[in-house]
Amino acid sequence: IHDYLFRCPLLKIVQTLQDRRILKKDSLNLPIYVYEFSHPTSVPDFPICSGIACHTAELPYVFEQIEEIGKYFTASKKVDGTASLADIKVSQTLAEYWVSFAKNHDPNFSNNTLYWPNWLGQDALIKKDYKEINHDFLISDDKFNEKAY
Repeated sequence: IHDYLFRCPLLKIVQTLQDRRILKKDSLNLPIYVYEFSHPTSVPDFPICSGIACHTAELPYVFEQIEEIGKYFTASKKVDGTASLADIKVSQTLAEYWVSFAKNHDPNFSNNTLYWPNWLGQDALIKKDYKEINHDFLISDDKFNEKAY
């Protein structure tokens, strides 16, 4: 249902925007960035969303609501109700991407170690010209790896 309701329409919109850029019908000609939030979460009162990333599940992460994430949204339930290290890093990184995008029209920021490519068209799904954001981009020395990309 996720693909049908969200991914397919989004990709249609993104492709239409890309086509407009190619045909020079977009006066701003800004790059297009796409991401998929796939970090496992838990959404209060929606047990069907337990352990997966449902629509809008990234919002507490975007706004770095670490306490709320620990209490209600983490899929890795801790006894003390705090967010896991993975939840914290996903939140910090996602927030940095969003802030950079709001300021610069580019989600990449100066000290990020994984480049977020802009959308380049229909075959971007094959090339994976979008960012998948989840817990797998963490390693022990606090840097990112490319396991999820």
